Amino acid sequence: PPLCSWRLCVRFKFSKESGGAMQRIGVIGTGSIAAVHLDGWRCMPGIELVGYYDIVPEAAARAALRYGGRV
Repeated sequence: PPLCSWRLCVRFKFSKESGGAMQRIGVIGTGSIAAVHLDGWRCMPGIELVGYYDIVPEAAARAALRYGGRV
């Protein structure tokens, strides 16, 4: 099921089909609320933060620098 908040919506699916594969996450909206989610996901095994978008390009760039991945 989707995992959503006001400025962040990511489809995150746990399934046997993944076979333990790394789950790659792209983030839309990198404001202060997103930071709470990103801090949590960064610590979860099997999660790779790969991309960021925000209407403020500098905010997306800061997230990419802090958490890895690209804008």
